[in-house]
Amino acid sequence: MSISPMSLELAANYFHAGRTYQESQQIYSAIVSYEKSLQLDPHQAEVWHELGLGYCECDRYQEGIICYLEALFIQMDNRFFTSLVTVLLKIGRISEAEEASASIISNQLLLDFYPLSLDQHLNFTKDHDLINGKHQQVFSADTLSLTPPINLDNFHPTFLRKEVKFPAATVTSLWHGKAIATDWASVVMTSEDKFLPEISTGRSNWLFLLKDKPELKIVPGRVLALARWGGLKYFHWLGEVFSACYLVTLAGIDLTTIDYFLVNSPFPAYQQEMLAVLGINQDKILMTTSYAYIQAEELIIPYYGNVDGWFPKLAVDFLKNIFLPDRSRDLSYLPKRVYLSRSQVSYRQVINEQEIRDFLESLGFVTIIPESLSMAEQVDLFSQVEIIVSPHGAGLTNAMFCAKGTKVIELFTPDYVYGCFWAIASQVGLDYYYLVSQARGSDRPQPQDLIHPCYRDIYVDIPQLQQLLAQII
Repeated sequence: MSISPMSLELAANYFHAGRTYQESQQIYSAIVSYEKSLQLDPHQAEVWHELGLGYCECDRYQEGIICYLEALFIQMDNRFFTSLVTVLLKIGRISEAEEASASIISNQLLLDFYPLSLDQHLNFTKDHDLINGKHQQVFSADTLSLTPPINLDNFHPTFLRKEVKFPAATVTSLWHGKAIATDWASVVMTSEDKFLPEISTGRSNWLFLLKDKPELKIVPGRVLALARWGGLKYFHWLGEVFSACYLVTLAGIDLTTIDYFLVNSPFPAYQQEMLAVLGINQDKILMTTSYAYIQAEELIIPYYGNVDGWFPKLAVDFLKNIFLPDRSRDLSYLPKRVYLSRSQVSYRQVINEQEIRDFLESLGFVTIIPESLSMAEQVDLFSQVEIIVSPHGAGLTNAMFCAKGTKVIELFTPDYVYGCFWAIASQVGLDYYYLVSQARGSDRPQPQDLIHPCYRDIYVDIPQLQQLLAQII
């Protein structure tokens, strides 16, 4: 709805009056003026920000946070994020403050301070079936029993877990459905713009609420939505994106009847290689650089559910069947002991990398940089390897292609220990070992926007690694 010039002028006058009141410490009068300005024109990011500052000065922190979020929905300004960080720290929301300092707004923060109204979204299980679409379960909820790992002394709490519960996998078809996709979130909506959070990913609430959306592109025919949070990460691509093509076939949909496949840009070579195995040609690919916001004649969304970084067993079985090499080929020339290096990745590198490589190479290990190999080459390599040493990283996803009984040693920083590759090892019968090294700072410059512990570099204690390897070699 357009706003009349007279209303815009009056809104500006109220804003300037609010500024004057605020400068003279008449905070309550400033708040009233800002509120009147926003009643006339709610699309003023600066006014929302000033109103938030006013509320926080009066210790009305919840209202202040809501105002900062409103400002950020309109304009992603660093000043607005800074104000949000300040108030989150003041009320003890440390993790959300850390995220906001990196320009990240979590779904939990929005659920707590800016919940969606009932007319903005639909819930499959609580509301009703889709009128213009179909939502079906294609695989039942499942449970994976975890095999206890091996380490030197005390178990890390992560590895006290006994099992992983996987939700039911689904496929949803929406007539004239809409999708917005980035590498940090995906939003699925009905033709009436109802948000479907159960099949959206990442920081989807935030993406849905942003005022400045990409241009809507109308796409004829059937579109399979593969673009989503994590769509450019090798681990998530294999476990939650590419393997979701199998869910589509379980729903009775032939992949040859799909007109287009929506993927995250820049669509890396390994993803092109993998989709080609399924017979999907480049002329059927839509990338989010040009198609970040689409409405399809029929939109299809396969979804494993919120697996929280754990690799579904169904996905492992599908990938092994698709990619494991022909056992009749001679692959005996491939190395049996490998060290997976993260030297070409911008984060979570090994601080004493050269020292580790020298030590392991003296024991017959070969250093491998996984991203330098094609998908087929990685599968061949892992199918033949007998011992793997690796820092926590996506290269270990390929452990699913190892033979039963292969030894895996995963290296962690004490700040971030996650068992996703332990789960893969449990699924395919590998002997899983881990080593959590002591904290030690890195001399390498760390990217300023990567503050989560999972991005920190790893220092490996060689005597401890030697002691662990003594149990294997």
